[in-house]
Amino acid sequence: MTALPSHPAVPPHVAESIERAHKRIDRHEERIQRIELDGATMAEWRKNTTETLKSIRSGITWLITLILGGLLAAVIKFVISGGLNGAQ
Repeated sequence: MTALPSHPAVPPHVAESIERAHKRIDRHEERIQRIELDGATMAEWRKNTTETLKSIRSGITWLITLILGGLLAAVIKFVISGGLNGAQ
């Protein structure tokens, strides 16, 4: 930040006040940039986490389907082989 040129119409205490205000604005701009970067980072993390959870959910769905299919196949085999009457 460049210092304000001394001008006879601007008293020194006003120039100092303006300089302090500029420094505060600069600090606020830096904070806003950090917050925006953090927000973008979190948005990307949420996107990746959502995709991972969808993949896990899909895997669990297939696993449940396979287990239920196996149980159904076992019941059908049991019924075909004589069920509760046993093999005679």
